[in-house]
Amino acid sequence: MPMPAAKIMTAAAIGAIAAAAWTAAPAYAAATPTATIEHEEEDYGSDLGEIWDCVWAVGPIDCGTAKGAATDAEAATVEEVNWGNFTHDSMHNGKADAFRHCYWNALMVDRIDFEQAEAVATAHEEKPGQPFEEKLMDLANNHDGRIIGDATHSEGEARDRCRQRAMEGTLSTLE
Repeated sequence: MPMPAAKIMTAAAIGAIAAAAWTAAPAYAAATPTATIEHEEEDYGSDLGEIWDCVWAVGPIDCGTAKGAATDAEAATVEEVNWGNFTHDSMHNGKADAFRHCYWNALMVDRIDFEQAEAVATAHEEKPGQPFEEKLMDLANNHDGRIIGDATHSEGEARDRCRQRAMEGTLSTLE
């Protein structure tokens, strides 16, 4: 049975709203880092399928908020590397990468909630072509970040705990 025109229009409107929310997501970071390094490992939400999955799971506003959390976690990771807490080469499958995933999920728990953070992060890790070991590592660090986000009282405290766990080596890495 063909889809009624009203449903098609509704789906198109939701898609347009989602794309707008995703690309214009607010950044909640207290300060913009002055990055001295560049990092292009991941671009959260550059794929329209991922955006659609996110919107379907949590709605366009919370999806945009999740994108803002990803942007903030990436900026925090660059700051941590610039401050010497992690090495540049650990930004892919190392301690900096583990920190970023942990902090992203902690931020999402604070900003949207635990279940929605899990839905967004899990959908993100389902992208095709990601090596299985990396997916398992990312899922583990995402989970740890949600636990930290649920247990802390501020984004700063969550950042400190994710940093500590990464520096101690208790987050998952492939190094």
